[in-house]
Amino acid sequence: MTTVDDGPRVASALQGSIANATLVVKDSPSDRGGWFRGSRLAVVIGLVAIMLAHAINSANWPLYGDDEGTYVSQSWAVLHGELAHYTYWYDHPPLGWIQLSALLAIPDFLGFEPTMGMARILMVVFSATTALMTYRLGRNVGLRQPAALVAMLLWGLSPLVVFESRQVFLDTIQLPWVIGAFVLATSGRQRLLQHVAAGACLGIAVLTKETALVLVPALLLAIWIYAYRPTRVFSLVGAFVMLALVVLVFPLTALLNGELIPGGGHVSLIEAIQFQLFSREGSGVMWDPTSLARATVGDWLRFDPLLPIAGVVAGLCCLIPRRLRPIGLAILTLTLIALRPDGYLPVMFISVVLPFAAISVAALGERTLSAVCAMRFRGMKVGRVLAAGLVSLVALVVVPGWVDGHIHSMTATENDPYNSAIDYVGQRLPRETRILADDSYWPNLVEMGWDADGWNGPIWYYKLDLDPVARDRNLTGGWQDIDYLIVNEDLRRGVRALDKPQLRAAFQHSVVVSQWGTGADNVELRRIEPDLEQVELAGIP
Repeated sequence: MTTVDDGPRVASALQGSIANATLVVKDSPSDRGGWFRGSRLAVVIGLVAIMLAHAINSANWPLYGDDEGTYVSQSWAVLHGELAHYTYWYDHPPLGWIQLSALLAIPDFLGFEPTMGMARILMVVFSATTALMTYRLGRNVGLRQPAALVAMLLWGLSPLVVFESRQVFLDTIQLPWVIGAFVLATSGRQRLLQHVAAGACLGIAVLTKETALVLVPALLLAIWIYAYRPTRVFSLVGAFVMLALVVLVFPLTALLNGELIPGGGHVSLIEAIQFQLFSREGSGVMWDPTSLARATVGDWLRFDPLLPIAGVVAGLCCLIPRRLRPIGLAILTLTLIALRPDGYLPVMFISVVLPFAAISVAALGERTLSAVCAMRFRGMKVGRVLAAGLVSLVALVVVPGWVDGHIHSMTATENDPYNSAIDYVGQRLPRETRILADDSYWPNLVEMGWDADGWNGPIWYYKLDLDPVARDRNLTGGWQDIDYLIVNEDLRRGVRALDKPQLRAAFQHSVVVSQWGTGADNVELRRIEPDLEQVELAGIP
C-alpha cells in the first residue's frame, strides 16, 4: 500500500520512467532521419532500378509455369464472382489471388481480359513495396541509411530475387505483409496500436500463403524487444489475438460453408491440410546429391550464391545483438524448415528468406567495415584503405555474376515457344475445340474466346485424372472427348507421373500437329486420335 510519505519517491520513479521512454523514442533509428531524410534521392533511384530489373522482359523470362497459370486463372475467377476457375478445395487461402485480382481489375475495367504477361507486370507492385519495406525494416533494427539502402538493393537486384519475384507466386504477394508486420513491430514509436496492426499484417500474410505462420515466434520476439517495457505484455497479447482473429477467418469460412470436416460430396479444409502436411511427396534430404531438395537448392545457388549462403551465416550472427535477434530468428526458423528430413521444399520457398537475408548481410557488413575502418598500424589509419579493398574484393566476386544474370533476364526469350503456340492455336483452331494443357495456357485461351467453364474450352490437365467426379460429369468419354493437347515441360512431367493414366492415354493416342522450341522449352500441339494405335512414350524421358 502506498503512503503519503511514498509520494515523492513514486513521483520520482514515474518521472524517470517517462524520461527513459522518451529517450528510447529519440534514440530509435527508425526516427533518426525519418523516412528517406538525407537519402531520399538514393532510395528513389534504387527503387526505380529494382522496378526496371523486375519489369523489363518479364513476359519472356522465366518460363511460364503451371502454378502461375493457376493463380492468374483463379484471379480471373474472382473478377467473375468465384473463388477459383474450378472447384475451390482449400489448397491455399484465397486472399493471395484476391489481391492480384484487385490489380487485374484495372485492365479488366478497361475491357482487357487478364493474361499471363499482364499479371507478371503487376507483380512489380508487390516487389516495389517489399523493397521499400526492406529498407524501412533495416532502419528500424539499427542500420544506418547507407546500410539499409544496401539491404534494399541486395534484395531487389539479386538475380535470384528477380527470378522468383517475376513469377506470379503467392510468396511474392505475401512478402509486403510479412515485412510490413516486422516494420510495425520494430517501430521506435512503441505504440500498442502498431503492434496490434503488426499481428493483423502477419495474419493477412498467412491468409495469402499459410507458410507465413512459421514466422509468428520471430514477430513476437520483435515485439518483446522493441515494445515499451511497462506495456510489453499488452502488445504481445494484442498482436497475437489480432493475428488469431484474422487467421481464424479461413476455418470459419469453411465451417459456414459446411466444408471444414471431410464428408461425402464436398471438399474440406481438413483434407487439404492433410494433403499439404502429410500426403504430399517429400523432396528428400538436402545432403543426398540425388534428391529434389538438393536440386532445388542448387537452382537457387545457380542464380545467386551470395544472398542465400551469406544471408544464413549473417542471420546466425544476428542472433547475438539484441536489436537484430528477430531477423536472426526468422532466418534460423526458415532454414531449419528447409533442412527438415524429407519435407516438401518448393522452389519458391526461398522468397520469404531473402529480405531477412539481405538485412542480415547488410548489418554484418556494416559492423565489419566499422571495425576494419577503426584499425591502425603503427599509429597510421589504415582501416579505411583496408575497408575499401574489402568492398572492392566483394564487388569483383559478386558484380560480374549479377550483371550476367540481369543481361540474361532482360534479353532471354524462353517464352517464345509459348507465344508461338498461343498464336497458332488462336489462328487455326475453332473456339469450340477442347484443349488439354497446363494452367498457364488457360487465361490466354479464355482471353482469345474459348469457353471459361473449365471443360468445354481449355482444360487444366490435372483435372482429367485428379477430379474424376467432375470429369465423368463433363467428359463422359474421358480423354477421348478431348481434341488437342498443348504439351510443354510441365505436362510432360504429368505424363510421366504414375497417378495420371487418363493424361498418359491421351498423349499415347495423339500425333504432333506443330511444335516450337527445343529441349525443356519445347512446346507441341498434338491432335488426339482415339482410333490411333497406342504409341510408346517416345520423347518423354
